[in-house]
Formats: sequence, structure tokens, C-alpha cells
Amino acid sequence: MNFSYLSIDIIDSGIGISKDKQNKLFKGFSQIDTSNTREYGGSGLGLVISQNLAKLMKGNITVNSNEGKGSTFSFTTTLSHIKEDDNSSSQKLKKDEIPKKLLAKGKALLVEDNEINQIVAKQNLENFGLEVITAINGKIAVQKVQEENFDIIFMDLQMPIMDGYEASMQIRKISSTVPIVALSAAVLVEDLAKTKQAGMNEHLSKPIDVKKLKEVIIKYLETSYEEKGIKKEMSNYQNIEGINIEELITRLNDNKELAYKMLVSFATEKKDIVNKLNNLSIDCDEFNFLIHSIKGLSGNLSLNDVYEYSSKLYSSDDLENKKVLLDKLKSSLTFIINEINEKIVNNFDKHKTVDSLSENEILNELKKFNSEIAEGTFISSEKRNFIISQLNKISNEELAKELENYLSNFDYKNAQILLKKVIGDLS
Repeated sequence: MNFSYLSIDIIDSGIGISKDKQNKLFKGFSQIDTSNTREYGGSGLGLVISQNLAKLMKGNITVNSNEGKGSTFSFTTTLSHIKEDDNSSSQKLKKDEIPKKLLAKGKALLVEDNEINQIVAKQNLENFGLEVITAINGKIAVQKVQEENFDIIFMDLQMPIMDGYEASMQIRKISSTVPIVALSAAVLVEDLAKTKQAGMNEHLSKPIDVKKLKEVIIKYLETSYEEKGIKKEMSNYQNIEGINIEELITRLNDNKELAYKMLVSFATEKKDIVNKLNNLSIDCDEFNFLIHSIKGLSGNLSLNDVYEYSSKLYSSDDLENKKVLLDKLKSSLTFIINEINEKIVNNFDKHKTVDSLSENEILNELKKFNSEIAEGTFISSEKRNFIISQLNKISNEELAKELENYLSNFDYKNAQILLKKVIGDLS
């Protein structure tokens, strides 16, 4: 640290002070000449207080005087240099600066099989200005990389058909330069090492930390800044115990309706999750996979208690501790799902399936759905159920059940074959 030496001299041409009386100057209630008190006033404390203040500043006050010639009082101290960033005026400038928003230029491939996780990640990436193409498994991701160029790839690790590790190794045979960023709730040392071995460049944990995502984007993509508008005050929203709803809405770029829809989707799809946990052995792979999935989902949805217990359960090696955590997790899941159903489902303006479609309109919906599967577009449970219900109307129940089975098991190849046959028959 740098220092400066400060010296201040106060000089007068008054009556001066004799050498033998100068030692009284810094003693309390002392006067050089008591007869002077009435003429000049004072209590004899001024220099004592000044000297004490000087010592508090790690300085000193000295006097040099000759009787009849005046006096020089000197104050000296040492000061450390003040950094510009610590200066109050500098801080004021920073506060007055117009906030900037980071914008990235490029096209990103997002590979994620879970609907909720995909929506959150896609929203985060689009908030940075990226064009986002999605794929629901590693196999489709590899196909897309073969067909078009991407500036960056965000890769989930645990997916059906082809996981993120295998997909990354396949992509590295096509491109050795495109950055691949792992997205996973698995953040153990061995998990990080495995992603590196598969050819991935970075690893972001779920839920995605926007600050760390920003660092990755700056590192690998061309970026710029634009003035950021003043953030609107958060509108009224339904408070739900166990959910940081404000955090979730902020994560989704203040899209309250989307936040509610995702919570409803979670409650609907996970209504039997506790029964499923009860039917699995606590030390089997399927159990660990399910806990891993709950951890990622709950983090993205800001389900605080569920995320805490699933995170601890996933990383625990103590069997008794895992049993305790599992009980807490099941209680939290039951409570959260009931809360969502009670406080949101009944008030949320859900998408209503159209029951009055003509046969020709249903045919167009089936064609569109078949194209979406071929392109690797994520198929939400809502869309899947809608298509199955429409197929059931114009075909037979067995075909509808067959399609439902293919989609539930991610067997999109046979789903396409079935849809192609139905479309051909209807045409």
C-alpha cells in the first residue's frame, strides 16, 4: 500500500512563547500566563484536544516559538492512498450509470429432455439474445450438428436414447472447436472429470446460475452491451409456501403466466412421484436417477425445500441419513403438489383442448405433430395428450394407445411410422 506524508504549519507573528513555558502547552487547563486569560480568553484545553485528535490519526502536533517573534504550530501525519474505486464520488458515478444488458451473437443448440428444464434454459439463453434450437436427446443433437452450424452447445447429461456424454463424443468427431457446455445437477468431482473426458469445455450446474452462464457466454461468444430499461415493479403474484415464486418469475424474464404453467405441469406430471419413490429401492440406479431429476427440476422451479432435501439425498452415502432425508423429501413433495393444486390450478387460466376440430383440422394437427417429432422439437405432455385424444376420435382406441406407448418410451421412430400410416389413411 502507498502512503503520503502530510504536514500543515500554522504560523503567527504574535507575542511568542518562551522555551521554558512551551512544555505547559499540551497540559490540560494550563495557561502560559494567567494574566492573559482575561485578555485573550480560553480554558487551556484547545491544544490538548487537538493533540489527542492528532494522535488518533497517528500524527503529532509540535510547536516552535520565540518570545516576541511569533509561533509556528505544526501538524504532521501519514495517510494511505485512497483508491479511486473507494472514492465516494466514484461510487456515486457508478450508481448513476445506466445499467447495461449483455447481448450475445450466435446460434445455440440446447439439448434437454425435460420440458420444464428446457423451458427455463431456453428462456435464459434467449434473454442474452441467442437464437436457440432444441433437441430432446443426444441422438437428435448429433443429427442437428451434422445438418447445421452452431456457435455453442448446451448439453444435458442424463437423457434417453443417447446421453450427453456419448453425444458429445460423437459431436467431437464432427467438430473439434464448437464449445460444449454440460448442464447437470451432478456436480461431484468425478462428474466434472467425466464431462472433460467426453470433450466438453464447461460445466454448469442446475439450476443454472445466470452469472456463471454469463461468464461462459462472454468467454466463447461475440458479445455487446445495450442500455437496459428500468425493471418494472413485480406485479401481484400468488405466494406459495416452499416456493420462491418471485425468483422463478424473474428467472423466466418476468413471465408470470409461464411460471404458473410450469408449476401446474410439475404438479400434474409428478402427482404419483411419492408412490414411485416408495416402490424403489433406495440404493438402486433408478432411484438415484429419479432423485437427480427431482433435484434439477426443483432447482429450476425454485422449490426450496424439495431442492434442499433432494440435493442432500443425492450426495449422501449414509444409508440412515438417506432414509431421514427421503422422508423429508416425500413430505415436501406432497405438500408442494397440494399447494400448487389448491392455489394455482383452480385459478390458473389453463390451455383448453379444442374438442370441436373437424377431421381435416385434426389431420393438419397430426401432420404438424409428425414434423415436430422429425425436427426434434420438444413435445410437451399437454401437446402429447391432445394429439392422442384427437387420434382416438378419428381412429381406434388401440392406435391411440399404441402411439401413447411409443411417445412415453421416447420411441419416436415407431411413433413417426404410425403417424405416417394414419395420415396416409386419412388423406
